[in-house]
Amino acid sequence: MKAIKQPWYILLLCFVLGIISTVPELHAQSGATRKYPIDHAKNPSDTATLQNNTIIPQSGMVQDFKALFRTLHGTQKTVSFSGAKNTESILYDSINNLYYKKVLNSNVLRSGEQVFGWHPYWMKEEYKLYPYGLLSTLVFFAYDINPTTGSYEDAEAMAEWRSTAMIDSAQKYQIKVLLSVTSYGADANEKFLQDKEAQKTLGDSLRVLINARKAHGVDLDFADIPNGRAQAFVEFVRSLRSKLGDTATITLHLSSQFLNNKAYDLKQLDALINTFIIQPYDYETELKRSGPIAPLYAKGNKSCVLNLVEYCESKGIGKDQLILSLPLYGTFWQKGAADNMAYEDIVVLYEKNNPAVQDPRSESAYIIISPGDTLWYESAKSLNLKFLWAEEHDLLGVGLWGLGYDGGRPEVWNAVASNFGIAPVQ
Repeated sequence: MKAIKQPWYILLLCFVLGIISTVPELHAQSGATRKYPIDHAKNPSDTATLQNNTIIPQSGMVQDFKALFRTLHGTQKTVSFSGAKNTESILYDSINNLYYKKVLNSNVLRSGEQVFGWHPYWMKEEYKLYPYGLLSTLVFFAYDINPTTGSYEDAEAMAEWRSTAMIDSAQKYQIKVLLSVTSYGADANEKFLQDKEAQKTLGDSLRVLINARKAHGVDLDFADIPNGRAQAFVEFVRSLRSKLGDTATITLHLSSQFLNNKAYDLKQLDALINTFIIQPYDYETELKRSGPIAPLYAKGNKSCVLNLVEYCESKGIGKDQLILSLPLYGTFWQKGAADNMAYEDIVVLYEKNNPAVQDPRSESAYIIISPGDTLWYESAKSLNLKFLWAEEHDLLGVGLWGLGYDGGRPEVWNAVASNFGIAPVQ
């Protein structure tokens, strides 16, 4: 190395060399190798190596100071990443000296996040478009109970359960599969809850059906349980738990009517139920008046999300046991009568020409079609706000009823991904 007499010249040179070394175009294969292992892989074949090489230009002033250059800027770096097969999946932040792994498919739930989806059995083709990576549990709808026998009412639905490739797709993605069990109407539930033989038949039938598809359990959806039958319902669930075994998953829907007549003894059911499904929709149709379909809060509405969650907490049910279910359909009110409409149809027929209004109290959306005609639904914005509310209040997760009604529109699943999915880089 040539001697440099002027001290200020050394400082200037060091500064220039520092700038040169940060220019991306100067990275090339040259120099000795020093390894900086970031993460040791158990399987070397799953390790990508990112080389950050030091270059010394082959001509010019820098050649006179190669030793100084190496001292200041080090040698070639080799950084190893486990779980990465190529360098295209790695990003380098030179400002903060951090390495990131690109997630090539970000439509995947974060570890531990719970997103339920209800699959109506008549969606025989739509299931092919489900974003399976953004679901943790798929519920097949439905085994509709015959209250007299305990068997099923709809043979077509159970034939579909036995054959649908939707379950195969779910299992491929390691999604939990449940069979929805429904019973609607006070008279039907009164009869069923008094008939032990019908309950035994139901349990036997469910066990066979679950084992046939290697499913994980059942989702109980009962509506209009008569007053005074809370204990009978507990005994039914206890017998079903015994029939299906402790490893089976049993979920239970909690809707407006359970608040009205105390249909469920939650303290006893807590030991038998894995997860409770908060179902805050359809209460407005019972009142026969236009209103938000799944209100976060609504004056005088017992089934709003906030009231249902607080009631569960008052009975000892933790928020981490609650799934907030939201509808992928709306309610179109015309002259006091209500009709349901799928989310996809709402967007195509009305939303494009009639911008939705966000109701600040319920956080639901509505569109005024004409004087007296109002369409209430959960828009992409209101779904996103309620997903965020569920996260901020530490609920176990969220659910969507029913899959296919969205028509595969991206804004719904973008809301799921943004709240519960993996970020594009880690």
